Amino acid sequence: MLKYTFRISLTDSSEQITIVAIADGMGGHSQAKQASHMAIEELENLWFRIFETQKKTSLYKIISQIENAIPELLKNIDIKLNENPEDKMGTTLSILLMAEKYYYIAHVGDGRIYIMRDSAAKDISKTEDLEYNNKFNLITEDQSWVNLQVKQNKMTHEEALNHKKSNLIYECLGIKVGVNPFYSFGTYAEGDKFILMTDGVYKNLSIDKIYNIIENEIGNGGKLQSVADEIYDALLGTPLDDDVCFIAVNN
Repeated sequence: MLKYTFRISLTDSSEQITIVAIADGMGGHSQAKQASHMAIEELENLWFRIFETQKKTSLYKIISQIENAIPELLKNIDIKLNENPEDKMGTTLSILLMAEKYYYIAHVGDGRIYIMRDSAAKDISKTEDLEYNNKFNLITEDQSWVNLQVKQNKMTHEEALNHKKSNLIYECLGIKVGVNPFYSFGTYAEGDKFILMTDGVYKNLSIDKIYNIIENEIGNGGKLQSVADEIYDALLGTPLDDDVCFIAVNN
């Protein structure tokens, strides 16, 4: 079961800060729902708590407060989900923080965050890019068994997507005690867009297909909502057997 959040807040000096996150729960139906909902609710509680006490301070202090709090937040979510080990509850969690042309990522599992550059990317921390352009870049890392095989040159990206162990991840919140999140940060420019998706999206639609849908919709004057609609329509034409979530964010 999936849960997501998309929050935009303003400081007292009208500076905007945005947080977007997707959690994809694992376990039985009720356990998966409980795990993903807990992760997002704990994140939202942190978000509101910091703004209640810090919104009169500078934007950069608020960003620093959130960044410093997230590692402990992830640790605490992991502990809570492991309080009853027999439940075997777990969830992925991909968090994107955006403010004043700066982004910060905290990520666990096999969800993905991409940045789509309005122009060719420069000085970007990326984990993968499409061979035919430098505009659509993966800026998280799949914490999955198959990705480890790809990194060790034991299989190709295409083989990884179709492998019987493609759903096996080695990092999540819950299931087992202890988590090693992926963290990243960087800058973005006017016109850049961020794309968040669960594994059910990129395992049913190729990244080329996803990129082309986004590029065609935006090129024809479409809004990001029409991009999401096109992605979901395309997913309905696949043998979809998983919950999916796709979020496109303008800066």
